Amino acid sequence: MANIDSDTEKIKQCVTLVNSDDPVKMLEGTIGLRKILCVEPPPLDKVFESGVVPRLISFLDSSAPHQLQYESGWCMSNLASGTTEHTRQVVEYGALLPLIQLILSPIDDVCEQGILAVGNITCDLYPHRNNALSCGILDVLGKVVQRGPRVGVLRSLGWTLTNLCKGTPPPPLNMLLPALGILGYLIKYHDEEVFVNAVQTLSYLTITQEGAQCIIESEFFTPLLRLMKYPDISMVPALRSICNISSGNDIQTQAIIDGGALETIFKLMRHPKQAVRGEAFWIASNVAAGNPNQIQSLINLGFFPEIVRIYNEATTHRQKIIWIFSNATNGTPTQKTYLLNQGILTIFSHFLTSNTLIKETIDTLKGIQNILQHDKSSIPISMESVLENLLERFKDNPDILKNVNCILSMYFGKKKEQQLDCMIKDTIDLFAKLNTNDEDTINI
Repeated sequence: MANIDSDTEKIKQCVTLVNSDDPVKMLEGTIGLRKILCVEPPPLDKVFESGVVPRLISFLDSSAPHQLQYESGWCMSNLASGTTEHTRQVVEYGALLPLIQLILSPIDDVCEQGILAVGNITCDLYPHRNNALSCGILDVLGKVVQRGPRVGVLRSLGWTLTNLCKGTPPPPLNMLLPALGILGYLIKYHDEEVFVNAVQTLSYLTITQEGAQCIIESEFFTPLLRLMKYPDISMVPALRSICNISSGNDIQTQAIIDGGALETIFKLMRHPKQAVRGEAFWIASNVAAGNPNQIQSLINLGFFPEIVRIYNEATTHRQKIIWIFSNATNGTPTQKTYLLNQGILTIFSHFLTSNTLIKETIDTLKGIQNILQHDKSSIPISMESVLENLLERFKDNPDILKNVNCILSMYFGKKKEQQLDCMIKDTIDLFAKLNTNDEDTINI
């Protein structure tokens, strides 16, 4: 309680100074508030309740002394870094546009505080992000890049740019086009953090098909393909970009094939880092979901024998490997025969014995049906018991039950009828023996 009272008193003293007409006292009070807001956990609610926020926003004006702008910008950045409600209050007080204008300050320290504050606001909710984009934030950031600020400013700028390009739903592409010019500068900058932020931003731009096509046609596509080969922290965001592109239409998937991505992906399936392997399997799965020529690209490079070996060795990413196989079952009859020869039904059967994921189970069952429609002569002996076990394990899921019963009735029905006929014949023979005077021992 003493601590809370102490914070309240300190904030009250600072607010008094901030509200004075003396520039020295205004700066002293703002510095005091900034120090209070830098303590963990910061008393954000109490600062908002003090009513000082509008006064701090007024200090962001270009007519204010640079030091006062800097301290006030720092306060606003910390206030916006709290909960969603704190960020909402900052926006509702009208801080966003003054903070964007603060970024145009020729003083790097002042500019950076504006960038960080906008970054904190836009990473929270997509309406704040879209609002900033509508206010021309990307044009402002482009002007900052043009004047060549210090590396610290560019690191903060890259982080804020990432926030502006991500989120659900993604921003409209036309609002993000100015970001391409900024990224063209950042991706060539000789600083790891700046570079990685730029690659991360590209991964967000490729989430939509429209954005993916934009990147394919840009200067960034070839560098992204190249970055997949380098063992540094830019590898994963580069892989994610290629993964997003490969999940688009057939033309976009073909672009990554023509760019030589599959040769790299083949090697990365054995990468020591789990995140890298996961992205590699995702990309192979997306290609397998493409047209027969794209499935053939995987076959020609020897993906499936390698994936079988990895599946048998691995304890992680098995569901992604299964997606590669289940997607590929939509290929040509020749390709389905090839998959059968790789033991695809045995792998499907093994996966279903322990898998608990609904979507993966349904995809696997559909893959089994695709293969059996092509050739039902290669059904593993264990498949029937595996399917019957699914009926019990997923008895409350109508989609799984429908698929399981479809396979059982179409491909195991005749077998069950034959078994029943044999049982009936054996029973008749047994009763026939019981009704005779044969003294031979009857073994039941």
